[in-house]
Amino acid sequence: STKFFAWGNSSAEYVSQSIGYNDKIETVGSPNIDRVFLQRKNIDKKSNTVLLLATGPRDQQFVGHDVNEWNKYENLIKKICTVVGKHNLDLIIKRHPDMAESNFSKNFSQEFPGVKILKHGEILDLLLLSKIVISVGVTSSIFDAQALEKPVISVIADHDVHGSPKSVSQSCIETKISGFEEIFSKLVNDSQLYQQAVQNANNELKKNFNNIGQSTKKIFDSLKKF
Repeated sequence: STKFFAWGNSSAEYVSQSIGYNDKIETVGSPNIDRVFLQRKNIDKKSNTVLLLATGPRDQQFVGHDVNEWNKYENLIKKICTVVGKHNLDLIIKRHPDMAESNFSKNFSQEFPGVKILKHGEILDLLLLSKIVISVGVTSSIFDAQALEKPVISVIADHDVHGSPKSVSQSCIETKISGFEEIFSKLVNDSQLYQQAVQNANNELKKNFNNIGQSTKKIFDSLKKF
C-alpha cells in the first residue's frame, strides 16, 4: 500500500511500529466516531439508565470452553447487577453479538427480573439513553460512549486474554470487580468525579481520534489526491 489511514496518534504509532516508517501514515479520524459524535443533540439528559457492555468468554479462545471461567464471568455480572440495583437505577445489559458466546444460566433472569438483556440491536440508541456505561471486556463501543460524554467504568475480567490496551486503561475508570461497588457509588453520588471522568475521556479521545466530526470529509479530501 502507498498510504495508511489511521484513526489518530495512538493508532498511527502502532502502524508505524508495524511497517517501520511514517511517511505513508495519515491520521484522518474515524467516520464511525463522527456518526456517534453528531448525535450528541439526541442525548437523554434525564436518564436513569446504566448500560453494561458485556463481553464474555468465547468459544474461539480456550476460556470459552472452561465452565469455571463462564461461572466466574456470570457471577461478576451478577455482582454488577446487584450494585446498580442498590442505587435504584435501571440496567440494560448489551451482550456481544458474537454467537460463539454462551448464554446466561436459566436462573439469571429469575434473579434479576428488572434487568433488560439484549444480544442484538443498535448500540448508539442504548448509549444515547444511558447515564453511565460499564464495560466488562474491551469493546470499541467504549470510544462511542466517550464521544457522547458518558463516563465509562472498565471492569477487568480474567477471561479477557488480551487485557486492556492503553487507550482504554487511560481513558476509563478501570477497576477489578472487588473495587467496583465503591467506585460506582462515588460516580453516582459525586458530580465532580462524574465530570472529571468525562473530561479525562475527552482528553484521551482527542489523542486516539483526529478530526472528530470531520473525519469523513478528511478521508474524501485525501482520496482525491490519489
